Amino acid sequence: KLACFASSLLLVSLACSGCGGETNTDHFYNEGGCDDWGCAPCCQCVCPDHPTEGCSEQALSSQCSDACCAKMPNTTGACNEGCMVAGRPYIAQQRSLTASLAPQLKDTRLPQGQPEADAWGFVRGDLGHHPAPGAGVAARVEDGGGLASQLMVEALRSAGLAANPWPEIGGSLGLEPHLPDLLAEAQAHLAASPPEARERWHGDGLAEHASVGSFAKLCVELLVAGAPPRLLRQAIKAQEEELLHAHISLALADSRKADASARTGLSSPLQFPEHSLDFKLDLVSMRRASIDEGLKGEGHSALKLFKQALEALNDQAPTQAAGPSALSKLAWAMANDEARHATLASDIVEWLSHATARQHPEVVVRSGAVEVTEL
Repeated sequence: KLACFASSLLLVSLACSGCGGETNTDHFYNEGGCDDWGCAPCCQCVCPDHPTEGCSEQALSSQCSDACCAKMPNTTGACNEGCMVAGRPYIAQQRSLTASLAPQLKDTRLPQGQPEADAWGFVRGDLGHHPAPGAGVAARVEDGGGLASQLMVEALRSAGLAANPWPEIGGSLGLEPHLPDLLAEAQAHLAASPPEARERWHGDGLAEHASVGSFAKLCVELLVAGAPPRLLRQAIKAQEEELLHAHISLALADSRKADASARTGLSSPLQFPEHSLDFKLDLVSMRRASIDEGLKGEGHSALKLFKQALEALNDQAPTQAAGPSALSKLAWAMANDEARHATLASDIVEWLSHATARQHPEVVVRSGAVEVTEL
């Protein structure tokens, strides 16, 4: 009951601040108590300047109803049917935030105009669902294609191979049903590897874990910048892929335990450091981060994982167990993901080209590196 009352008071404060009034705890009540809906607080907003009409209008808007059900003085209606929060609101600085149509003709910081396919709510809009690079095809070194394909082709060329060894693998999400078996086989193989190899996987796992937060941050930055659904969809998918990368990498690091039955993962939860963020509309900084962290960073990660996958495949003798093959498949799947993340960064830079008055830079993949030259 005390927990319900405390959380309800917070919601009261959020709701009443929305209509410019003050919280009046004398009028606080919870008609239903803690029922099946959980804590269902109701409150009264006291607006001294306009106690009836103004409060009612504000109450019917998202400023009040997003936070809680508020019954207004001198009115018989309620803000929100059922006195409950609709979904999970985005609360920042004690405000519930929702988007509004961007003032594109006035605000030169925003990308001007958009094709129909990028419009929210357009029935044939582009929702960012694209096939994985190399999935279902035997990519060859002479193939052209986008950035993701170029990264794969460069890795193949560097290894002296002519075609994609795993054309059926498009990414880590597609391997998820087979992860337990693949990880067990790869762990058995890595158990005999030098300790530094397993330590590298541990460091990679922590970096991938942090990338989950990095793509969550990117999603909010894209929302603030007014990005189209296709870019957000790809950033959300990237976040899910990075979660799998962290799990896979930390599982491979766990192979240092000789006894397979002792490989039970980390002994305690991974806790990310506390920190605060301030999201500003800064398209120039977003473009720079997309180049440095996306085109270069994710591109480098893709090349590294492609190389690890091919090295593991080359290490496998004809009579050897499935361990190297399993490790190769896992690394190849993650490499495909990272190549797609680099492509997402390229798409963001292209989308920002008009707003930042900068052309998309020239991107060349060669000699095991991603070179970016501004035009």
